[in-house]
Amino acid sequence: MRKKVSDAVPTKESVWRRMLTSLADEVLGLLRAAAVRTEALARAAELACPALCGRCCLANEVESTVLEMLPAARELLRRGEAEAWLARLAAPGLPARCVLYSPLTADGTRGRCSLYERRPSVCRLFGFAARRDKHGRPELVACAVHREERPGETARAASLVAEGFPAAVFADEHVAIAAVHPTLGTELLPINVALARALEALALEERLRAEQGG
Repeated sequence: MRKKVSDAVPTKESVWRRMLTSLADEVLGLLRAAAVRTEALARAAELACPALCGRCCLANEVESTVLEMLPAARELLRRGEAEAWLARLAAPGLPARCVLYSPLTADGTRGRCSLYERRPSVCRLFGFAARRDKHGRPELVACAVHREERPGETARAASLVAEGFPAAVFADEHVAIAAVHPTLGTELLPINVALARALEALALEERLRAEQGG
C-alpha cells in the first residue's frame, strides 16, 4: 500500500516534535533506565548515600554534555525560569560547582539537587555503577564517602559487580545516550556550561516555534 503524500512529507508540527524537546524526553527515558540499574545494585548491596549528602556535588570538575542537560533545561523552561537561570549562570564569580545544588549547611556538605529527577548520568551513576578495567572486567566506581561511612555495603557492592551483577557501566550508558544526538552528546563540558548551552538552545527553539506559529 502506497503512503499518501501527506504521510510522507513531515508537517511543521512533526518537525518541531523531533527537535530538542523530543530529545530531552528521549534522554530522560534513558537516564531513568540507567537509574533502575543503579537502584538494583544499591538494593542488592544495601548501599545508600548518607541522608542529604552533597559532597560529590561540591566538586569543581563535574562534567556533562549538552544533551544530558536538556531534561533539566526543559524543566526550567517549562517553569518560566530559563532567563533567570541563564543570568545566574552568566554572573561573574559563579562557583564552579553545579549551580543546581542547593546547600543546606554552611560548609555545603549537606544539601539537595533542585532538579534531582532530571539530573544527568554522572550524578545518577557515581558510587553505584561500574567501569571496565584493562582486562575488560567490570569494577565498582566507589564513592569515598561510601567507603568511609558504609565500608561493608561498599565492599558488598564491589563484590557483586566483580561477580557479574548486571550493574550499569559508565561507558555503556554514555554511548547509549550520546547515540540520541552525537553532536550534542559527545563533548564533555563543565556542568554549568552544559546547562547554559542547553537552556540557550531550548529557549531559541521555543522562540522560533512561536515565530512560526507552532
